[in-house]
Amino acid sequence: MKRFATVFGLAIFIIGTLLTFGVDSEPSSSEATNNEKIIGDARETFVQIRHSCELKVCKIKKKKKKKKKKRKKACVTKNGATTASGFALEVDDLGTFIMTAAHACNPDYLIERTLLGAMEAGMPLSEDDDVYYGIDINVTSLSGKEHDAVIIALDKKNDMCMMYVAGLYMPTIGASARMGQIGSSVINVAAPTGLFDVNMVPAFEGVYNGMLAVKDAEKIKKLAVYSIPASGGSSGSPIISSTGRLTGMIVSVNGEFDSISYSPTALTMNKFFNRTIKKIRQCILIL
Repeated sequence: MKRFATVFGLAIFIIGTLLTFGVDSEPSSSEATNNEKIIGDARETFVQIRHSCELKVCKIKKKKKKKKKKRKKACVTKNGATTASGFALEVDDLGTFIMTAAHACNPDYLIERTLLGAMEAGMPLSEDDDVYYGIDINVTSLSGKEHDAVIIALDKKNDMCMMYVAGLYMPTIGASARMGQIGSSVINVAAPTGLFDVNMVPAFEGVYNGMLAVKDAEKIKKLAVYSIPASGGSSGSPIISSTGRLTGMIVSVNGEFDSISYSPTALTMNKFFNRTIKKIRQCILIL
């Protein structure tokens, strides 16, 4: 009898445990609906950014003639391009303010990448060469429409860039100046490796892990750390809290583990955005 009671009690415990944990093993319908809404809203604010560069390298050749030497240029053209992610933060009467990572819209970065690509392709370069380049930057919304963009502000230290796209009108993300609780769930909408098409952009679920202090030019800056998979093309993509507010933006990944992503803090992003908008409005008032 004692043995029967022990076995019976163990069975009740196991059944109770299974029932307790089994109920929460799947997300509730309200949680799933909330995530669907957050992803749906974020998709509408998303843009893919394409930064292209045409590089022309001209070498001077000397052509010998009987009486005089003539200088002749032999030119080789190299094209380069990078893609990144971005999102709409504010719309006015003329267009939309787009935010992304600074390295995704910095012309120097693209020129350097294109030059390296030219050298890797076997194009010999020297200090005596004449180098010409043309830069073009545009954004594509989920509808597939492409628009030219203008860079209006760069914060290289915190890897943030603000662009303006005239003639583009789209929904915006509401920004938060506060980070969420450690362990809270977040949503990321991005175009890793350029994976993007009309009405198609990947979405990822992640977790906020806390802050990381990083030494930068003898100063300490803080980065928010997220468990979000990312790769080239994810830079500048929004990180959104469970309340649907912007809380971060992917600017880099851990070099040894690409499921850990880094972002400026929500407060840093908020200050950059407000400062940029304030300066733009002051310039408009002066004009």
